Amino acid sequence: MRCRDGTEASGTRRGLVRPATGWMAVTLFALAAFRSTAPGAPPTGCLWDYAAFLWAEAIVASAVVYVVLRGTPVELRPSPGASRESRNGRPSAA
Repeated sequence: MRCRDGTEASGTRRGLVRPATGWMAVTLFALAAFRSTAPGAPPTGCLWDYAAFLWAEAIVASAVVYVVLRGTPVELRPSPGASRESRNGRPSAA
């Protein structure tokens, strides 16, 4: 279950999930490499490009941008139980 403050019910935050973000970023380059090295690959700009390949690239690229834009604020937000010292990396001046 997801809470309003970006935490899961177990208390762990889900900011940038680095393996998933990396996988999507690598997929952007892998699709292009696979498309150009596939046997019998049609020339760039053919109907197949517009019907499937460019849509797949656009979907993966927009997913990467969405995940980074949504995950970065959660990553940068301090944990609910964190002390002032651990939030900014300096000892508090109490």
